Amino acid sequence: EISHDGNPVQTAVLNAYGKAKSLQKDYYKSIIIGLDTIVEIDGEIIGKPENKKHHKIILKKLSDKTHRVASGIAILYKEVFLIDYVVTYVAFREILNVEIEDYISSNEGLDKAGGYAAQGIGSSFIKSIDGPLDNVLGTPVFAIREGLYKINRVQKNMRGAI
Repeated sequence: EISHDGNPVQTAVLNAYGKAKSLQKDYYKSIIIGLDTIVEIDGEIIGKPENKKHHKIILKKLSDKTHRVASGIAILYKEVFLIDYVVTYVAFREILNVEIEDYISSNEGLDKAGGYAAQGIGSSFIKSIDGPLDNVLGTPVFAIREGLYKINRVQKNMRGAI
């Protein structure tokens, strides 16, 4: 994975494309979907927690603030590719220290960008969401479906042109 000048959308898109492209040689006749999700707050990209101490730092940064969840999507099929992204803004309520300690003890969110799982206990930290919920839950399904539809349309047009 790469980081691109702190721009979360661009970073997510480039990472998603890199993931998909790395598989294309071995799966050329298959539809390949690459995804990458980045959490950003105050211009800082927040990755997955490295350890419990780092997890606590992340959750304190997110507490009582709004952060951005950006997912890059790359869909490749033979010579056709589509690049897209989805952005969702998530506002957290103030998280008490005891809640942070309990959450860290649960080990939930250790493998998640931003250090929380919106579909689990971490959902209790969320005050509001502006944008697609499925993006925060892990996979922007609607955007992927739209992308697959567009790829299919392009493929049909290309076959008709031959």
